[in-house]
Amino acid sequence: MGALLGLVLAPAPDGDDVAQRLSGQSRYALPVGGLALARRAVRDVRAAGAERVLLAGDAALGLDVGPGAESAPLAAALHAAAAHPGPLLLHAGDGFAGEALLPAVRTLGRQPIVLTDAGGAPVALLAQRLPADARDLAELIARLEADGPSALARAIPGAWRYADTEESLLEGNRLALDALPLGDVRAAASGPDEAQIEGRVVIHPSARLERTSVRGPALIGPRALLVDSFVGPYTTIGAGVRLEGAELEHSLVLEGASIRNLDRRLEASVVGRNAQVVRRFAVPASIRLRVGEDAEVSLS
Repeated sequence: MGALLGLVLAPAPDGDDVAQRLSGQSRYALPVGGLALARRAVRDVRAAGAERVLLAGDAALGLDVGPGAESAPLAAALHAAAAHPGPLLLHAGDGFAGEALLPAVRTLGRQPIVLTDAGGAPVALLAQRLPADARDLAELIARLEADGPSALARAIPGAWRYADTEESLLEGNRLALDALPLGDVRAAASGPDEAQIEGRVVIHPSARLERTSVRGPALIGPRALLVDSFVGPYTTIGAGVRLEGAELEHSLVLEGASIRNLDRRLEASVVGRNAQVVRRFAVPASIRLRVGEDAEVSLS
């Protein structure tokens, strides 16, 4: 088998309302398990053996794709793939299959293989040839099937594809955190009081924890400050997040958000970039909301 060429596809989506509302960016920049979706896909494709990886599509141009990869317009990348003499690994820029990619690459024959999540959404495509004028994975698969034998479909345990909902994002975060290494892999976070760490937890060296408990799987990003707080399983805390007097689990808190002085635990929640969630103690007591389109508020 010749050199493997990897393409991470990031075409402009028809709708990306949730991603824009949460982060002000495209879905490909959404962090899942502490890593932007497109960069996670690039990493997985390289780990599967691709000698060259192109992040293909204007929607992801300008993203930090990490070492060993380059960005290219979608049409140019697909043209390069069609001319490539060796095998191809195409991967959705808004999903992941993780370690399942490598064994799939090793079994590649003449027939194309489609790797899907549990719901049947295509996450990756392995092929020996490629039409040059298709736009995304679905079109590529349809063209290949029209030109020859049907592509083999394989549902990969743990594979996931973003569906433009908060629930989908939480599920992807859960699957990504499940893949953290076993054991305590905590970095040397600073703080005047020793934090209590249980299970699979990754804490960036620049994060600061004071009188805080973290129960994994969980990830604490760079420059985060956690004071008098509890972080439960399946939670990712983004860069520069500030938690004070807060408890949360099975949640995703994006970059720069602040959560302070809550009187109950936050669960199954997504807190957007630079958002503020705060309980104030002024009287008379009241609830103050600034709620945007399609928002959901649940008080219990």
